Amino acid sequence: MLHMKAGNMGRELARSTLLAAVDEIAGVLAEDARAAENDRHLQPATADAFRRSGLLGLKLPRTLGGFEADNALQFEVIERVAYHSTAAAWCLFIYTDIVAKVAACLPDESLALFLRGGDLPVVCGGGGLIPGTLVPVNGGYRLSGKWIYGSGNRAADWFMVLGLDASEPDAPRMMFCVVPATAMTVQDNWHVVGMRGTGSSDYTTQDTFVPAAMAFPL
Repeated sequence: MLHMKAGNMGRELARSTLLAAVDEIAGVLAEDARAAENDRHLQPATADAFRRSGLLGLKLPRTLGGFEADNALQFEVIERVAYHSTAAAWCLFIYTDIVAKVAACLPDESLALFLRGGDLPVVCGGGGLIPGTLVPVNGGYRLSGKWIYGSGNRAADWFMVLGLDASEPDAPRMMFCVVPATAMTVQDNWHVVGMRGTGSSDYTTQDTFVPAAMAFPL
């Protein structure tokens, strides 16, 4: 995987490596673009291409083997993807942002679970910054909620969502929670004119256990 080699690269080598990775999967992106528009969500082959290309490490910290690309390089890579599929470009910028944030903020004890021995997962997140409800329990929280604008969520391995722990009224805590995709229910309600292929539909979970090690403060 490219992201495992990226940490020691200089900027120009990182740039050429990233752009070459886009070019390598360009055929898959272009072929899937129309299907994404028709189906109203990103196609599995595109998500798999992102996984194997190393592009998910675009914003990952160098200390974790990522490219930690500056803004200009990020824009250049996403623009190159957009030539082949605008939906894929939109989802990739979100995937790379969220996976980098999660990997940088999770405690060390949970990184091994999240990174699955080295492979970067596809992570959906944001949810319109709407908080779900967090109830503290032994070892973590119980999370329930509904979130919106889950771009690329049908291809995700994990979701990052906000939850509000209001158990102490004088000291409420807003937490980011990292939840397996299997715990989320994705709704088929993305019926739009533009950006159809991003599949930015709503998603929910009910009374899902979130280990304390898979949550971090806003």
